[in-house]
Order: sequence, then structure tokens, then C-alpha cells
Amino acid sequence: MPTRSASARSRRTVRNEAGVRRDIRVRVFDFGDSVPRSPREILVRFLVHAAGLWLAAGIVPGIQVGDVASLAAATAIFGLLNAFVRPLAYLASACLIVLTLGLFIFVIHAGLLAVTAWICGQLGLAFSIEGFWSALFGSLIVSLVSLLAHVLQRSRRASSNG
Repeated sequence: MPTRSASARSRRTVRNEAGVRRDIRVRVFDFGDSVPRSPREILVRFLVHAAGLWLAAGIVPGIQVGDVASLAAATAIFGLLNAFVRPLAYLASACLIVLTLGLFIFVIHAGLLAVTAWICGQLGLAFSIEGFWSALFGSLIVSLVSLLAHVLQRSRRASSNG
């Protein structure tokens, strides 16, 4: 019996044209990133988000980061919002996510980035976002950096198991 987790998978056996049996894995559902299980995974995810925010600040004109300490604090706040608020936002807007074929997820990420900037402003940190479009483009960049890191990590695992 398959185990259920945040990313449940089931194993199926099929036969190809030659009658050879093969096991295939089918992903049943996926609620986003898996939960980090070690301090190393938490650190890697923190560094990936920090790199994404730093790159977004360098590319998007409406995003400003004052210093490294503000970037680190903004990354920590963004990580906490991603861990606790993002699943609730996905659940609350599931219909919009389905209707827009997943594009509304970028709006949710932009909102989380804007809330991060607001919290940083309240704490006196030098991290700011000037508007919705800056937050949206910044969230796209952070998502692309996270995707790239995820792909590199999976290919590295596959080559080491290989």
C-alpha cells in the first residue's frame, strides 16, 4: 500500500507491447515543496531564497535591498511566510488556481513577497517593494531561482544514486 505524505506517490505495474512488466510511479497530489528534514536542507533553502531575493533586487527596478543583514532578515521572514501562510493561501484560493491553470500561484507568491516587504518596513529593515508589478516580477525571479536549484539538486541526487 502506498504511503501518503505531502507528495503521495503510488506504484503501478504495466506491460508494454512486448509483454515486459514495468513499474511506474504516479504522483497523486503535490502541495508544493517537501518539508525540509534536516538543518542542511533548511540552510540550502534559506540560501536559495536569499539568492532569489538578491537577484530580484538587482533585476527588478521596484525592489530595493539595503544591506546583507536586511536581506537575511527578509529571507527569514519570507521563509516563515512560505512555510505557514502559503499552504493556507493555496487552500483558500484553490478555485482561482484551477481556473487560471496555476497562474494565480504567482499572484499568491507576489502577495507573500509584498507582505514580507511590509513586515520589513515595520521592523525598520532596508527591504522594500514599490508595487504589485514589482512584487509579481520579483516572485517570478525567486520562483525561477528555486526551480533551478531544485532541478540541480535532483540531477545531483540522480547522478550520485546512479
